[in-house]
Amino acid sequence: MYSKATFLDAKTSLAYRYGETTVPQSGDTNRNHWINKAVEYMSQFLYKKKATATVASGTAELPDDFRFITDGIIYDADRNPYYQINEDDQIKQDSGYYFWISGNPVDGYLLNTYTDATFTFFYTFYPSPMTLNTDVCIIPDIEAVSAYAYAYLRKSQTDPLGDADKNLQESENRLKDMIHNQNQNGDSLTFSSIA
Repeated sequence: MYSKATFLDAKTSLAYRYGETTVPQSGDTNRNHWINKAVEYMSQFLYKKKATATVASGTAELPDDFRFITDGIIYDADRNPYYQINEDDQIKQDSGYYFWISGNPVDGYLLNTYTDATFTFFYTFYPSPMTLNTDVCIIPDIEAVSAYAYAYLRKSQTDPLGDADKNLQESENRLKDMIHNQNQNGDSLTFSSIA
């Protein structure tokens, strides 16, 4: 029976890449960081969340885990599409079915439009970091995660074995396979469907 991989599974797989037979009991802060960075990187290609935002006086706050709006399109209640433009381009437009994003990761992001309305959209997100060994990894191929983490750990160590690029390529190939498999089954999964 299939069971979803956990944070401990990712740490174990990474330990195996180092030639270790068990997860080290100390010094794993850097490893945990890169495992979570791998999940964060891959999730943007695999998952999206659906949200609504009500624009008042031209702006609305976006969710705290917001990364970017997928496909650059949002929809009003009448299903009219609004298209994303750069924040600088909004000066050139004085009306129309356009939106732009302002803000930053520290203070948060805002959705800006010329029309006050409630909009629906899909966005990529920053997943919550795994902290407990029992936390489920949202990336289905745990070897893709460990290969990515291993590659960046090796790069931070100036790649003493010369295998960072090989592992990074393995990670990218596995990510492409996951995207391909997902496309065979339909559109990107919404996060609520995998949680």
